[in-house]
Amino acid sequence: MRAGKLNLFKLGQYEGELYLDAMAARSGRRSAGLLSLAAAASGAGLIVLAATSDMRGHARNLTYLEGGVFLPLGTIAGILLLTGESAYEKEWRQYRSGPTGAPTARWSVAPVITPGGFVIAAGANL
Repeated sequence: MRAGKLNLFKLGQYEGELYLDAMAARSGRRSAGLLSLAAAASGAGLIVLAATSDMRGHARNLTYLEGGVFLPLGTIAGILLLTGESAYEKEWRQYRSGPTGAPTARWSVAPVITPGGFVIAAGANL
């Protein structure tokens, strides 16, 4: 089935859908980032609660453990979500900036654990 000729109406419809997808992804990403920071604050609250309450033994240890998990993970996830860019946002930004030149190379490094030991692997995407 042919899509037909491109006209201003179809182009506007495409741009509108692309923009709405980008804004919905941005809103969701920001909401998730704020919720992650709220989880980090909850973790800090749990640590303070464990330190200042009358809890003893396993209850206190569990509260420290929960706070110790929520605080760093919520902080890291919140920062990554609030400073990052979703795929829809990236697509909209690239569409608005117009045609680009040659693709750029991207390098990556990853730790690899093998039966023989530990190695660092590097690669490139062109």
